[in-house]
Amino acid sequence: MSTREANQTRMAANWHPSEGFEALADRINMGIQYAQYADKPIADGDIVDIAKRIIKRCGLFPEEYKEWITQDGKMLAQKKNLV
Repeated sequence: MSTREANQTRMAANWHPSEGFEALADRINMGIQYAQYADKPIADGDIVDIAKRIIKRCGLFPEEYKEWITQDGKMLAQKKNLV
C-alpha cells in the first residue's frame, strides 16, 4: 500500500459520534494536510466522498445522511471552514 493510499485509509477509518465531531474533523483535516505536504492533494470531491462513507457507516444518522446526499455534499463544504 502506498503512503497516499495509507493516508486515505486512515482518513476513512470508522468513526462513532461518541468520539466527537472534532475528532473526525481533525482526522480528515490532518489527512488533507498530509496529502498537500506530500504534493499529492486530494480533490474536494474525494474528501466529500470519504466523509460520506464515514458518516454512512456509523449508521446513526440515516435521515440526515439522505438529506446530505441529496444536497451533493454541500453541508460538508459549508462545514469545511470548521475543519
